Amino acid sequence: MSADVLRAVGIPISVGIAETKTLAKIGSKFAKKYKGFQGCCLIDTDERRHKALSLFPVEDVWGIGRQIARKLDYMGIRTAAQFADKKESWVRSHFNITTLRTWKELNGESCISIEELPQKKSICTSRSFANEGITDKNVIEEAVANFAVRCTEKLRRQGSVCQGITVFAWTSR
Repeated sequence: MSADVLRAVGIPISVGIAETKTLAKIGSKFAKKYKGFQGCCLIDTDERRHKALSLFPVEDVWGIGRQIARKLDYMGIRTAAQFADKKESWVRSHFNITTLRTWKELNGESCISIEELPQKKSICTSRSFANEGITDKNVIEEAVANFAVRCTEKLRRQGSVCQGITVFAWTSR
């Protein structure tokens, strides 16, 4: 997949596949860093999960901020595996709910939902006629008509319907 995207778009990507979003992000970082993964890292077993976490610095875990990273370092926890291996009760007593969720994610329990893209509620097509000094009403009407066509194309592409339109214009004076 990574090679296909690189060929088609010219942008290198890395893919991480795992039970949780946090583990998938770790997989993605491994895929980017180590060429042997060929752009895609699959973390699908406890063995692979623990191996990945043991090589991954805890401060680089998604959801671990600078203050938590400093606190973990002070406690002697340097890798994601060292953090994941702690008991839940220990994590609860030392950290907040957000850090507990990160710990659960590292242990394969999904706490962060993968959001679907929200349905768009508006479409905008606009243009600025900078320094052109438009005074002809026909030019403005033509521009508005062209923008309306573009908006209808966008509506069709996303499978939406229109309840109303708003046209706005203002001068620089």
